[in-house]
Amino acid sequence: MVSVSSTGSSITVQTQSASTGVLAETSFACLTLVPASQITQRLQDTRCTAAGGVWFPFLGGSLTIDLTQYPQFRNAQITVQVAANQDANNANGDAFYNNVSVSTVAVLAT
Repeated sequence: MVSVSSTGSSITVQTQSASTGVLAETSFACLTLVPASQITQRLQDTRCTAAGGVWFPFLGGSLTIDLTQYPQFRNAQITVQVAANQDANNANGDAFYNNVSVSTVAVLAT
């Protein structure tokens, strides 16, 4: 699951099994401006950087990214590629991954 704060200043990524609800042991998120439809491979570390992205490896099932540190992703349509693996000793193994297109444009209260 990927969610954006109402101000567009942070993104929260949560990885867990859809069938069992068990949190992943290792995960990563790659934030990039490349449209999700154009990404055809896992964007791990150097591939994420090559796509103009920022790579965030993390342990466990949840990560919040403060976008004030990454202004290129604020007020934009971005892709968050999320990958996860149940094996705590192998973050690069047979991780599943998915591309999620999200908007970080702030939602103003009316």
